Amino acid sequence: MWTALAFSRRELGKPVGSIKSAAATTSGEPADPLTGAAGSSTVVTPAASAVGDPISDFIRFFVGDGTADNPNAGILLGDGFSYTSYEGACTSGACNGGNGGRIGDGGDGFAGGNGGSAGWFGTGGNGGAGELGGDGGNGGTGGLFFGNGGNGGAGGAAVIATGDGGNGGNGGNTGLLSEFGTGGTGGAGGKSGLSAGNGGNGGHGGDAGFLAMNGAGGAGGEGGAGATTNGSGGDGGRGGLYFGSGGDGGNGGNDPVLTGSGGNGGHGGSTGLLSIFGDGGDGGDGGDGGAGLAGADSVLPGAGGTDGGAGGTGGNGGIGSWVFGVGGDAGSGGSGGLGGAGGSGADGADGTLASMDG
Repeated sequence: MWTALAFSRRELGKPVGSIKSAAATTSGEPADPLTGAAGSSTVVTPAASAVGDPISDFIRFFVGDGTADNPNAGILLGDGFSYTSYEGACTSGACNGGNGGRIGDGGDGFAGGNGGSAGWFGTGGNGGAGELGGDGGNGGTGGLFFGNGGNGGAGGAAVIATGDGGNGGNGGNTGLLSEFGTGGTGGAGGKSGLSAGNGGNGGHGGDAGFLAMNGAGGAGGEGGAGATTNGSGGDGGRGGLYFGSGGDGGNGGNDPVLTGSGGNGGHGGSTGLLSIFGDGGDGGDGGDGGAGLAGADSVLPGAGGTDGGAGGTGGNGGIGSWVFGVGGDAGSGGSGGLGGAGGSGADGADGTLASMDG
């Protein structure tokens, strides 16, 4: 940084005519008598386009939004870059969002990448959704003194008929010393394949910072539907140290098309350790079990239907403030699925009449 400043001062102190361009060469042709310029075959070398502007680079270090090639913002002011496709510095895999400046928001992740964190004041970036059964990215942390955590990305759906869904990303926390903010919401779990597989679990809600005086916990994400087992809901986040409520737990996975057991509800978040005012979060509801499959028809007595899936357990409510507050309600348990109907038996053979002697 200081080298760039010294270079700028030396160059600005020279007469204009003494500054030579290192980026141009001539062909050696005689000068044009009308213009005094050398021959028209002046060539710009590759070095000319490679030379940056030291003043702009110096300013960008402190102030400016992130870009695809340089996703982090300037350290004082600017928002981190949000990836929406593969580009710049990230061309494969999970792309993490850029970090914000002291004042600025974090950028969003892509393809399961994590959200960028804010500096002192700002909101964390959202995690990117998972791809093809992959897990969602976690939300970025909110500003040190002010701002919300980013939301977790959703888990990706299974890519094959027998695969598992991805887990949702966790919501981002608020800043360590935050005076105001809410933790991010956990991402929803992804669906399994249609034939077999487990639904992804919902991500946990973000917590208020460990020493944050005031802040609310984020809600847990919902569990994904599964052909074998539905995913569990994520737990709610913890509230602020002195003020703020816990987040609600996410509901367990529940899908009438798939036949798996219901997912368990997430637990509600509690208030902070020294809480004066705040309520515990409610527990998430358990998911309903799927209905059993009907038995097959047969030439023998019909086969029995399969059992219905078990309902999921409801989550526990969070603990409220010991001064002013109440605990959260527990979630309801899910209903068990109905058993499948028995298959039809085959028809009996036709009878014959016995002959009678005279």
